[in-house]
Amino acid sequence: MSSTPITANAVAQSNESARTATLATYGFLVLRVAVGAVFAMHGWQKLTMMGIPGVSGFFGSLGIPAPELAALAVTILELVGGLALILGLGTRVVGALLAVVEGLEQGLAF
Repeated sequence: MSSTPITANAVAQSNESARTATLATYGFLVLRVAVGAVFAMHGWQKLTMMGIPGVSGFFGSLGIPAPELAALAVTILELVGGLALILGLGTRVVGALLAVVEGLEQGLAF
């Protein structure tokens, strides 16, 4: 049994902490679904509108090595990874892979 008396201030702080945790959970859910949707749509666009040869040509113009393989890998990763983020599957692994791929695609050095 606790020797600390329960005061109205302690209860208010407890309620505020619970409310903040709930809002953070929903905020991360919205963020994860939005980012997943963006990646899934870009993967779908690369697959259907640009096509793997078009993406490969673009990657070749950027000087990315093995553009055909990179185009296929990036397209699949964006489409499947975006859907995985939306569903909440493997979010840490998928998020890390997408960050690395986008960094390389934008010319950033890791």
